Amino acid sequence: MKLLTNAGIYLGANLLSAAIPFLLLPFLTRALSPAEYGIVAMLGVSLSIFTIFTGLNLNGAVGVRYFQLGAEAFRDYVCACVLLILLSTAFVALAVWSGGTVLRSVLSLPVGWLVALVLVAGLGALTAVWLSILQVSGRALQFGALQISRTAIDFVLSILFVLFLALGWQGRGLGQAIAAIVVAAAALLLLRRNGYLGPMRDFRAHSRDALFFGVPLIPHALGGLAMNYTDRLVLINLLDEEQTGLYVVGLQIGMAVSLLAESVNKSFAPWLMERLGRSDDESKLKIVRGTYLTAAALLAATLSVIVVAPTLVPLVVGEKFASSAKIVPFIAVGYFFAGCYYLVVNYVFYAGKTALLSKTTVFMGLLYVPLVYLFVSRFGVLGAGYAFVIINAATFLLVWIVSRTVFPMPWFEFRALAGR
Repeated sequence: MKLLTNAGIYLGANLLSAAIPFLLLPFLTRALSPAEYGIVAMLGVSLSIFTIFTGLNLNGAVGVRYFQLGAEAFRDYVCACVLLILLSTAFVALAVWSGGTVLRSVLSLPVGWLVALVLVAGLGALTAVWLSILQVSGRALQFGALQISRTAIDFVLSILFVLFLALGWQGRGLGQAIAAIVVAAAALLLLRRNGYLGPMRDFRAHSRDALFFGVPLIPHALGGLAMNYTDRLVLINLLDEEQTGLYVVGLQIGMAVSLLAESVNKSFAPWLMERLGRSDDESKLKIVRGTYLTAAALLAATLSVIVVAPTLVPLVVGEKFASSAKIVPFIAVGYFFAGCYYLVVNYVFYAGKTALLSKTTVFMGLLYVPLVYLFVSRFGVLGAGYAFVIINAATFLLVWIVSRTVFPMPWFEFRALAGR
């Protein structure tokens, strides 16, 4: 019951947070042209890229070490991670400033905005550390409150800047930046109040452990980034901003499937980590049985999104973006496979085989680049949808094979799973 309750809280917070792009769609698609919306998409792509290098996946290290360290050692560990994030953010900002001309040609954003997005990414990484602590400690309500606060600030400011002050795509970026500043300040204050920021011992040992956990995941994160954002980068460089904007609108509607999967995973992952230490067969059967049921529910949600998309899309985004409806089925199916990936990847994390996971994801990311380029060249904007389905399905299957290797589970003992 606690698992279901927390999953419901995470789902609500996730829905409200991810509802920002969706709720803004009726306003932005009527205030911005498809080309301007394509630039808005590049803000999200750039922010995701910079988050990998500023955050160094240290929030993941915090989540795992919570179950493995004593209270005092864990406080020191968190403080070390915060300092590492501050240092990495400064380094990345300097690197982006130095190489801004090259990045501008690829990401279609001014250098000043790129540096600002690095700082926003660093603030987001600090917030993610506190959110990770809340998640693994089961404080779902506090997690949801902080996430919803960021959502509300972002929504209100984006409406103000884009609609009332007519700042165009820059208004959307300002809304995101100010929301990140406010929420990061709150997260740092809460970290300090809870004793996570202060004098610490063994900074060298803790920082080394955190980096050994997080840095091998950078290729994994980049591979995931390639699978999530190569489509937009190829579209904006091979086609134009308008086609990119149309694609992203369809992507955001199909993302409803991803929201459900991520919300369930936020509650499922800590529950799973805690129980994987049990070696009895019955516990493993319960975990696998629940996994299959979750996948079935996710499939039902996917089919629902596909059915309502032709009617929903024109009503939500208006006639300028109505053609985005043809993208939605491919995005929904792709995110279904991404949700199945969430259900099996946690075994790899538990086994500590992050380097192996990185190799897998990097391979799929490298495969996706020529795949999406080939499909977009051949089929236009729909080609990006085809490639999205193929790469997510292949990634899920490959990671499932890896998870079975590093942590065997009774996936195919169907008689036992059925209770016979």
